[in-house]
Amino acid sequence: LKVCLVERNEVGHGVTSRTTAKLTFLQEIIYQQIGNLDKAKLYFESQKEAIKIVEDIIEKENIKCNYEKVDSYLFALDSKDKVLKEKGILESFGVKVKEIDKLPNNKEVKYGISVSNTAVFHPLKYLMGLKTAIEDKVDVYENTKVVDIRREDEYYLCRANEHIIKTKKIVLALHYPYFLLPYMMPLKCHLEKSYIAAFKDENHHFSAINADKDTISIRYHQDDKQSYQLYLNGSHNIAFKNDEKGDPLVTSEGLAA
Repeated sequence: LKVCLVERNEVGHGVTSRTTAKLTFLQEIIYQQIGNLDKAKLYFESQKEAIKIVEDIIEKENIKCNYEKVDSYLFALDSKDKVLKEKGILESFGVKVKEIDKLPNNKEVKYGISVSNTAVFHPLKYLMGLKTAIEDKVDVYENTKVVDIRREDEYYLCRANEHIIKTKKIVLALHYPYFLLPYMMPLKCHLEKSYIAAFKDENHHFSAINADKDTISIRYHQDDKQSYQLYLNGSHNIAFKNDEKGDPLVTSEGLAA
């Protein structure tokens, strides 16, 4: 196939550059939220396959992106019920799950579980390496905004920066699903903001997320000189709260560290 990638801004410089960057199938309580066990297992298998694909690309293309295999943890500070339920679902998928009462950095929790075969990495370094690996196979157009897509016979005509891209197939890789009517997003869809702090710390070689209402996400990053803990806390709907000045969420216990 002759392929081109069209990016409105610069590759990777949106939310990808502002995440905790974990490669894990342990994602809060996603499997019990899906509800249907067969569909939950399909989702689990897709996440395992996605991790393997990234691992294979990193190895094949020799991408230096701080990739590190670590265990993932799911923990609760209040009730253990949700974590217990997630543990049961994972075990039904054949996953080996360990029970814990504290994280590897000695933070005590009400209840927690851990799984292996997960990882952390540097997403921007990975994407820049991927971009280099495909440069002789794929045309990449950055700072190019597609403003209109029209169907003409068996082709799609995509208008971008006063140019037309003519193609038989389109993949929309977006954060929000698009509908036939412009600007219509799902009624349950809303924007959230979280706060991530980085501070020098010993690398405890794990990633973690909690199952409670206020999300806490932890991981470690190791560069050539220093190790850091990345700590995310304080997610909220920006429709109701969007003033960071003096925001108590920014100076919460975890972030104050």
